Amino acid sequence: MNYVASRRRKRLGGMSAKSLALPLAIVIALLQIALVVLIVFANIGNAKLSRTINLYSAYESEASSLVSGASVLNGTATTYVNQLDKDNVGPLMGYVSELRNHPERRAGAIAENFDGYDVGTEAKRHIHQAEEAARDMYAIQLHAIALMLSATGATDPALAGLELPDLREYGDDGLTGDEMTAKAVALLNASAYTERMGTVSTNVTNCVEALRDESGELIDRSIRNIRTMRIAILSTTVAFSALLISSFLVIYFKLISPLDKFVRGIASDRPLDEGAGLYEVRRVANSYNALLRRRESLETVLRFAAETDQLTNLPNRYRFEQYFYESGRSGYSVAFLIFDVNRLKEVNDKKGHLAGDELIRHAAECIGECFGVPGESNCFRIGGDEFAAIVKRIPRAEIERRIALFSERQKEMGISVAAGLAYAEEIGESDFRELFLKADRNMYSDKMRAHGEMDKARA
Repeated sequence: MNYVASRRRKRLGGMSAKSLALPLAIVIALLQIALVVLIVFANIGNAKLSRTINLYSAYESEASSLVSGASVLNGTATTYVNQLDKDNVGPLMGYVSELRNHPERRAGAIAENFDGYDVGTEAKRHIHQAEEAARDMYAIQLHAIALMLSATGATDPALAGLELPDLREYGDDGLTGDEMTAKAVALLNASAYTERMGTVSTNVTNCVEALRDESGELIDRSIRNIRTMRIAILSTTVAFSALLISSFLVIYFKLISPLDKFVRGIASDRPLDEGAGLYEVRRVANSYNALLRRRESLETVLRFAAETDQLTNLPNRYRFEQYFYESGRSGYSVAFLIFDVNRLKEVNDKKGHLAGDELIRHAAECIGECFGVPGESNCFRIGGDEFAAIVKRIPRAEIERRIALFSERQKEMGISVAAGLAYAEEIGESDFRELFLKADRNMYSDKMRAHGEMDKARA
């Protein structure tokens, strides 16, 4: 068997679809996997880039908030100490509010956060230097506020949250009120104090610049990676597209085009080209050509099989069965009639077969006259005394009229033919075999009725 297949393969030639499809499927699958992997990594790179931008933007904002917090504390403390109305503690309430409502802007909290961030040592060093200066400012502010509160004797429950220093630690407990006020003003106006504010601002600025340098490097690296991924995705997509186009061309020229020629060749009963297309296509052509040769041989024999009944000139049972099944695949309404000549055996026995043949011809004439459709051979002799008619696309009322005409013509011609009818409004929704059986049953009932009437008439 393998030897025969091998010889056939060698004779027909051509690339096998199996040998082409498997490598092609593997390459396409690999390219798809590579494309998916590259897209996933590109998306990861985009997400990483976005996360880096967002993180470093948050780091810069947090570092800058240290300057904001220090500025607010500096401003409210200085305003309170330098105001003329010593009993007005409103600015001091702003100082307390800043401490309570914005703990995230305090130097200690920000520096501790930065220690946990994945940022460079330079940024952390600058934030710690800013923190040190901010803590010194905070200590000086609390010292000055303590002096002012002691000098004015102001009290307020809201001030309970301030961790004011003990003036005795500074040797200020023996100062008069005016001396305490003067010292408080001097503390906040001293160059050492203002220099610390500059230190906070400078170090925060340096920290932000360091963060921007770091983020710039990370962003550049991410962009380079993303660009590389995009080039790889583009290259893979081009390769994938080229492979698909090549596959389509192979399929078109080796499969679709030969098959299209096969269809035209089959429609015109021409032999097919066995040297075009894939091996499997060539096998189809080879098999069809073999069938075509067999059909031509058989047609010589089949031509002798007549499709017309010699006695009645109606199509015979072979043609009826073709018409029967062709009608069964159609979607129109149909009336199906079965006929049987009554008392044919009796006529043959009493008057001879010539009289019986004459009776059959009269029955065929009557059936064709009443149920025949011009241009169609729709009435058939399907047996010795059996006939059939298939009437399509005619309303039921017209069928009933023809049945009535059929009864009248029988009387005029002196014959008796039993008839059975089965009707389908839409043959596509009915079982054509069931119609045949129903018509046959109705014909048998009509035959029994006719025989009964004949027997009564004789009696």
